[in-house]
Amino acid sequence: MTPISNHGKQPIFVGGRMIPPGETVPFEDHELPPEYRQESMDEPVAGEVADPLLALIELSIAKLVLGLPDLSDDELARLEGLEQAKEKPRTGALAAITEERLRRAEMSAPGGLESTEETSDNAGDGGSGE
Repeated sequence: MTPISNHGKQPIFVGGRMIPPGETVPFEDHELPPEYRQESMDEPVAGEVADPLLALIELSIAKLVLGLPDLSDDELARLEGLEQAKEKPRTGALAAITEERLRRAEMSAPGGLESTEETSDNAGDGGSGE
């Protein structure tokens, strides 16, 4: 049995099962998707391409942060699941993933971050000309 814990604030899904925030669910090894199995962390078999997310999750948090903008939303969600599945998930890594999600949400929202900054710069003018 392999316990998978959800240390985040949102439910995660592993092998088709939901793990609510703050809970741990035991899984039989055959129930786990490949990215959660211990043997998938080993060296790739000759001819196979190593999973870049498995390599990224093993980096220091400072290096991990540099790779986050290059990931798709799905890859970012999977990376978060991989971090949460660790025996000791790194709160700094989880926070960096959350910050990347927030940054993307702000950028994609109507009147995103860029237009909000322009508005706040002009708001104090008042048109007095002084």
